[in-house]
Order: sequence, then structure tokens, then C-alpha cells
Amino acid sequence: MEKKILILIILALVIGLVVGAVGGYYWGNTKGTKNLRDVISLVFPEPPKEIFAVSGLVKEAVGARLIIETADFSDYLPHADGTPAKKIDREVFVSGETKITALYPASIDSKGNMKQETLDVNAIKAGMMVTVKSKSNIRDAKTIEATELEAIQY
Repeated sequence: MEKKILILIILALVIGLVVGAVGGYYWGNTKGTKNLRDVISLVFPEPPKEIFAVSGLVKEAVGARLIIETADFSDYLPHADGTPAKKIDREVFVSGETKITALYPASIDSKGNMKQETLDVNAIKAGMMVTVKSKSNIRDAKTIEATELEAIQY
């Protein structure tokens, strides 16, 4: 009888150790993954849910319609293989209400203001860097109705 009790105690200890080890592994793994996600989000925070301005390179300019290449906000984390973040094309529509400005960062006045001048939509050409602003959220938009357009002139 004492032998059966001793075997039951040893069996209970073995089962307890196995359950504890497996449970500890899964609990620790879950906590570690959560902690890692918290650290990554501090270093590389997710872009805001609402974005009203985006910068990019003009790929095509035909009248009041532009195609600009911009960052893909869903691909904001660095790539382990060193490849660059994805870019997406966005279609920008310019209306008569759109304020179009050229900015000259190399020309600064005595007050520290950048030289600016008003442009016509026909002055926007492929290869220019632009910032497009809109009244609506353009975070995931493929088409943008521009309220302001700023072209960087070097």
C-alpha cells in the first residue's frame, strides 16, 4: 500500500512539473511577445489613423491631374532584409480652389522665412517633390482632392 502511495505522489509531481513547464512556456512566450510589441511600438509608432497631408514625387502631371509616389503608411516598420518601405501611387486632383505654392528652401530672408511664390497647375512637372494637403482623411486614399499643393524648388 505504501508503495502505491509513493508511486502516486511521484506521478503527481511529474504531472505537476510537466503542466507547470508547459504552462510557464506559453505564459512566458505570450508575455515576451507582448513586451516586444510594446517596445517596437515605442521605437516605431504606427502612423496616425487620420492624415491630411502627404509628400511625394510627381510621376505624371497632366493638366489638373497628378500621379505622385508616396509612402505606404501600412508598411512603416523596418524590413529585416534591408529592403526599402513600399511606395504607392496616388492620384491627385487639383481644382481652381487649390492653393499652389512653390517653396525655395535655399532662399531664406533675414527673418528666416523661405521664399515662396504662387504657381499655376501647369508649372507642376514630373520629378518635382510636392506636399499635398486635403480636407479629408487621405491615409489610405488612392485619390486625393487637393486643397493645397506645395512644390519644393531647389
